[in-house]
Amino acid sequence: AAAAAAGQRVLEGLEPQMREFVEGHFTRYDEDGDGAISLQENLKVDKEITPDDFDAQGSEKSFHDSDVNNDGRVDLSEFAAAIMAQQAEAPNAQCKEMFGPGAEFDGTDSCVCIEGYELNDAQDQCLPVNPQAPPAPTPGGAAALGGGLGGDGG
Repeated sequence: AAAAAAGQRVLEGLEPQMREFVEGHFTRYDEDGDGAISLQENLKVDKEITPDDFDAQGSEKSFHDSDVNNDGRVDLSEFAAAIMAQQAEAPNAQCKEMFGPGAEFDGTDSCVCIEGYELNDAQDQCLPVNPQAPPAPTPGGAAALGGGLGGDGG
C-alpha cells in the first residue's frame, strides 16, 4: 500500500496525458496485476513490443536501473521515475544527433552549444573552440542554435 501511495504522489505531479501514458504502460507490464513489474514480466512485454530487435540484456539492464530499491520489482513510482528520466534525456539526444556531441537541449525549445564549443560557419555543428585539444563536453554553454525541437514548448 505504501508503494502504491508513493506511486500516486509521483503521478499527481504529471500532466494528465503523461499520467495516462505512464499508468497505461505500467498496467501493460504488470501482467499479473500485483502492483509491481517483475523481471519476467518486463522481459516478456519488451519481447512482445520489439520482437524483431529484442535485446534481453538491454531489457534486464533497464529493469535493474529502474528498480531503485533493489527489491527485484519495479513499482509504479519507480516506473514513473524511469519514464520521466527517459523523456528528459530525449531532447539532449536529439540535439546531439542534429548538431554533434558538443550540443545539448536548452530546457525550453532549442539546442545550444555547450561550453568550449561553438557553432560552425554552416550553422549545422557544434565544434570545439580549440580543435587541437577539445574539452570534455560539460553542460552550461550558451551559444543558441537555430531549429527548435518542435512541439509547443510544454
